[in-house]
Amino acid sequence: MIVNMKQLPFQLTYMPPTAAEAVSCPAETARLALIKEVEKGNIAEAESLFESTVLLKPEAAETLVHASCFQIGAWIAVALQQYEKAGERIVGSLQLLAACDNKKNTEVTAMTAALLYDYAVLCHNNRRKTKAEKALGKASAIYNRLQKSQSERFVEAAAYTAAATTEIYRSKIKMLNTLAHHQAATEYYTDAVKSGAAEAMNSLINSISKEAETMFEMEHYRTAVRLYTKAVRYQQKLSPKFGIKELRLSLQLAEALLYLPMRKETGIRLLETLQASAQKLKAEKELEKINAYLNGQLKAESSITAFFKNLIS
Repeated sequence: MIVNMKQLPFQLTYMPPTAAEAVSCPAETARLALIKEVEKGNIAEAESLFESTVLLKPEAAETLVHASCFQIGAWIAVALQQYEKAGERIVGSLQLLAACDNKKNTEVTAMTAALLYDYAVLCHNNRRKTKAEKALGKASAIYNRLQKSQSERFVEAAAYTAAATTEIYRSKIKMLNTLAHHQAATEYYTDAVKSGAAEAMNSLINSISKEAETMFEMEHYRTAVRLYTKAVRYQQKLSPKFGIKELRLSLQLAEALLYLPMRKETGIRLLETLQASAQKLKAEKELEKINAYLNGQLKAESSITAFFKNLIS
């Protein structure tokens, strides 16, 4: 598949022709080679090229071009569905820019805005709407400032960012409506169970778990933990024998716990317990996810989180 670099989901920042022509360095050679492989659709080859040529300490004069390589590397990681790696590469690019002597340079500022947009895309696609909203707000502010001096150059990027911000708000409204629906259902089935309609218990568990899932997506992790705990407890009352539904609810509870620093160890212990249960139930999909968390392949709070908490606060 041929890939048009200008239609990628990320706002890949290109070095202006004058700047690119003025730079003759290994980083620029690597950048052009990466673009060539991506445009051909050779994503695996581009990844191999990135790993072998870009992960080298740049000279000071190469910083901006090297940061651009990391940004392209982030998109390559996304194309390979390696989202943690993509985030780390965005951080790598931002850290290079932060180390520049002239942080107010237009090119440095423009790339910073584009990287914030990229981070927002990552967050939005991985159900981290609040972080996406904050990153887009920061990027939008930078683009608005840049437009004042170079309107023609930055008007398109500003428009993209504004459109993405609108989409985030729409998604947030939709999520709030979904939450209200699940809360109403929970209230209805709670009253039904209290009235003696035992058959409504299963529906109550489902509505509570859906409410918890929405809270998790909204990054209200404490509330999600409370609701998942309630759902698990009700499921245990409904069916004392540990089964696949309790396994799935407990796994969701463990995931939510991992996002709370003070409860992370509890989440890990729960995952270790669930590992044996998943093996016994032959729940391959759930076991794969549990193992990924325990082996460090999946991370609740990635290594990029602390950096961005300071950046977008």
